[in-house]
Amino acid sequence: MIKQLLEITKPGIVLWVGITALGGSIIANVDIIKSIIISFFVMISAGGSAVLNNYFDKDIDKIMNRTKNRALASNKINPKIALIYGFILCILGLLGILYFSFKAFILDLIAIISYSFVYTFLKRKTPFSIIIGSIPGALPTSIGYVAMKNEIDIIAFSLFSLMFLWQPSHFIYLSLFLKDDYKNAKIPTISVKYSYEYNKILSFLYSFSIIPISIAIYYIANLSNSFLILVLFLNLLWITINFTYWKNIINEKVMFISSNFYVLFLFSLIIFDKIIIHKP
Repeated sequence: MIKQLLEITKPGIVLWVGITALGGSIIANVDIIKSIIISFFVMISAGGSAVLNNYFDKDIDKIMNRTKNRALASNKINPKIALIYGFILCILGLLGILYFSFKAFILDLIAIISYSFVYTFLKRKTPFSIIIGSIPGALPTSIGYVAMKNEIDIIAFSLFSLMFLWQPSHFIYLSLFLKDDYKNAKIPTISVKYSYEYNKILSFLYSFSIIPISIAIYYIANLSNSFLILVLFLNLLWITINFTYWKNIINEKVMFISSNFYVLFLFSLIIFDKIIIHKP
């Protein structure tokens, strides 16, 4: 039972959310303990959102090969228990964030609603639900920042913009290598509704759109020159990987994994720069 309760929170996504929230809070103020606590509550609410998403998606999860063995789809857990569990996690996460900042609380509430309810239902109707789905994926780093600083400023907006523009290409890669799964479940993803060439061009454009923002963060967040050098190298590597994909040398699954690592390395650089170099 405990294993299933953990599984339906989507731990991999929750960990990723925690890393971006930690990066955002560390940029606001190098208070490691406080940043970890803030990130923990962001992760709790993200886990609750994932549980609600699992609950509402259990019918289509049963059809898709990738998701048919999930706890709710395979009837390993009572749906009513999962629903209550999801709401409890969301409430606990929200209350934890509220302790630090009402503004961050509102952002966290928007993330929960936009993912668990708006995106979850829109993805059954339109391929452009990925735009709405990009909002909850982009908010955790801003929530971390605002919870620490209690201010929505250019840095909070830049962090949000970075992650908002990162999401579509990331999802396009996923939807392309799982196209048959989505098609069988009658989910009108962008890969199902539009040509492969269109998807590839769109992913390419979104992939490159995040580069100037990642560099701009160096200036607006007052990071060190070491960060600038490393982020330029990271972006050069990212450009190389994208062109390799464009030439059909690597596939969408490799791009999906690579895009995850791009975010992981970028936020690790931010955290390392602020904690180790500690440039105020």
